[in-house]
Amino acid sequence: METRLRFILENLPATSYSRNLMWFVQRYLSTPESESLFSDLIRYIIGVFHLSNVVLASNVVPRYVFLSRLLRFIRSPVVAANAKLALFYDWLFYNPKSDITMNIEPGVLIIVQSVDKYTFMTVSFIEFLAYKF
Repeated sequence: METRLRFILENLPATSYSRNLMWFVQRYLSTPESESLFSDLIRYIIGVFHLSNVVLASNVVPRYVFLSRLLRFIRSPVVAANAKLALFYDWLFYNPKSDITMNIEPGVLIIVQSVDKYTFMTVSFIEFLAYKF
């Protein structure tokens, strides 16, 4: 699973990753038992998977784009709440002395970039953050 996830995030351009993401979700996340993996995948992509500056400058799919698309496959409200917590955990407990901005960047960019096209997602994230504070 990690190898396939890394392949999507490191090699595929932002314009053609959708087919691979659909395959990934159908292969690993389609059963009710696998729904708990959503929050684990989000934590892995945010906390562990950091691309080099050279790869970031290329046209590979950004982490926030992949995560926002992945979040749309969640069907259960409980899994959605856990996924939001996984997405914003580093933001809620950010310590500028020991943490890096790469850990809060996907959550911030998802909110900023989805305001126009996916307002329901932005409202959901802001509401989630408002209840956490």
